[in-house]
Order: sequence, then C-alpha cells, then structure tokens
Amino acid sequence: MAKPIESIYWYWNPSRPGVQLGPEWFRSKLHELSDELEVTWDAYHERWLVFMRQPRVQHPIGMGWTLLCVVQDEEGSYMPIDERVLAHLYVRSQKKWGDGLKYFEAVQREIEKEKEAADKADLDENIQQATEAFTHSQISVGYGPSNGSKFSTYHS
Repeated sequence: MAKPIESIYWYWNPSRPGVQLGPEWFRSKLHELSDELEVTWDAYHERWLVFMRQPRVQHPIGMGWTLLCVVQDEEGSYMPIDERVLAHLYVRSQKKWGDGLKYFEAVQREIEKEKEAADKADLDENIQQATEAFTHSQISVGYGPSNGSKFSTYHS
C-alpha cells in the first residue's frame, strides 16, 4: 500500500497553500539568521520543519524549497521549536562559516579530533591491560614475608 502524499516532508513546504507557519516570535529570530529560512508544521508527523528557499530546486512537491531539518530529539520524538533549533541552524550557517567548504572543513576537524580522542582512549586501555598482564606474570614469593629468592629453596 502506498504512503499518503502527506507523509512526505516536502509536502509541508512554505509555498503550499494553507500550510501552518511557525509562531511569529520564532520566525522573526529565524529571519535574523537568513531571510531564506522558514518553519512549517508537519501535521502528518507532528513535527516542525525548517526549510530554506532554493529557487534551483525543481521538485514538484517542494518547488523552490530545501528541507534543512526536521525538529525532533535524538530518539526521533517531538521537540518544540526554541533557541536550540536556532543554535543548531547557526552552527551550520553561512554567517558563521562564510561558505559550505569552510563548514565542511570544520566538520572534518571535529571528526578527526574525536577519532584521535578515541584512539588515545583505546591506547590507554591497552597499556593498562598490558601492565596488569605483565605484573601478573612476574615471579613473586607468594604470601607472607619474603625469605629471599623463591628459587633458592627449590634448588638446594
């Protein structure tokens, strides 16, 4: 069975007649980032959607719009629109980075930093385990006070 057209996020684009736009207080803050941004309510999924005007997009459903993000938490549950959404968009904005290449390079640096931290944690764990194994393999005199070399009593 085919999904209804309303299940497609682009169906809820800002150009669609009757679509519900976000609250005015949020839209004004959104437009401070860029006049090309708009937020709409997806009544099918019950999520806020952030779109950016892209005249080159020629998709029949979302003519002239690119979906930037679906506003939801990490588990995919509903999340209200607030300052977190604006921060999320600003981190990826042209105002912060200047262009897409600079943003991509910043993401690459972040990925490399996380990889180095994970590699260091793995190395530290390996050293810890190797040290414990080495210490365990050393000749010891057992329990109680030492009376000299362990081998001296076995070879006399």
